[in-house]
Amino acid sequence: MAAQTFIRWARLGVWEWLLALVQERGIKLGMGFLDGANIRAHQKAAGIAMEGSSE
Repeated sequence: MAAQTFIRWARLGVWEWLLALVQERGIKLGMGFLDGANIRAHQKAAGIAMEGSSE
């Protein structure tokens, strides 16, 4: 859903419009990065006791 919205906005020129609006108001933008990585921890890392475990 997020990717579809991003692509739709890119095709419509929304990102360029927002950038122009921000620059027009004198706001300086830096560069940011988002990481979409998802790392799952082992069940024991969360401190959840499993049924039948000896711990």
